[in-house]
Amino acid sequence: MLSRLEPGEDIAVNGVCLTIKEVDSNGFTVQLWPVTQEKTTLINLDCGDLVNLERRADREETENEPLC
Repeated sequence: MLSRLEPGEDIAVNGVCLTIKEVDSNGFTVQLWPVTQEKTTLINLDCGDLVNLERRADREETENEPLC
């Protein structure tokens, strides 16, 4: 999955829709805004924790739908 991710793409992490900022061979980086930190448990994650990842459907299929 990692090799197919691109910066700017949306991905759901444990059900929370986030935008990928950077991708490298070890993983990807997202930015957590204060409101996201307040309303989710993502801030409690540590490196190496298992998470559920879901890519959104093809852009053409969801043109008028929310991104995640």
